[in-house]
Amino acid sequence: YELFKMQPNESIKNLYNHLLDITNALLGLGNVFGKDELVRKFLGCLNDEWEPKMNKARRFQKKNPNKGEGSKMDPPTCFECNKSGHIKVDCPQLKKKK
Repeated sequence: YELFKMQPNESIKNLYNHLLDITNALLGLGNVFGKDELVRKFLGCLNDEWEPKMNKARRFQKKNPNKGEGSKMDPPTCFECNKSGHIKVDCPQLKKKK
């Protein structure tokens, strides 16, 4: 596990499957790995060919640290009154009109 690296001309799919085989075998021996640890291990196994893509992803993440998390953190916005905190179905203004 510690020495695991991507082989030249190995596909991402094969790398992923190989890492899963190793971690599943280690899981059978009582070792437990968190998702974050497995992702870091997978990304750390990529060969130099992937370095430019990884750098681009890191730069994007630094510029947009909360990208993709907004929908989970922000309250909903009503399409009827444009106020936050409720959706159109629950809009007080829409209920007043009825």
